[in-house]
Amino acid sequence: MTSNVSNPVQQCPNKKDAQPPRDPEKKWIKFQVLDQHGKPLPNVKMTIVLPDNSSQEVLTDKNGMVEVYNIDEGNCKIESDWTDHTVDGAVHH
Repeated sequence: MTSNVSNPVQQCPNKKDAQPPRDPEKKWIKFQVLDQHGKPLPNVKMTIVLPDNSSQEVLTDKNGMVEVYNIDEGNCKIESDWTDHTVDGAVHH
């Protein structure tokens, strides 16, 4: 999947105050990973290839959500080794 918008694996923040400071010149991406029944998948390792071709590995939170901030404008590619899941509602800003 590609959406418009090399760190170690990190847990997606669950609280607004746990998110890193946002750079107003940068963009962000947010999406949810669901199983074949539409239920959120926690702790799924996802790789996001950023517009500068670097990659960032993240884990979905308890609601299957991933949020990545402070990225350059452009296309992001979302990758995972899991099967039988979908990425829902990829949002970028």
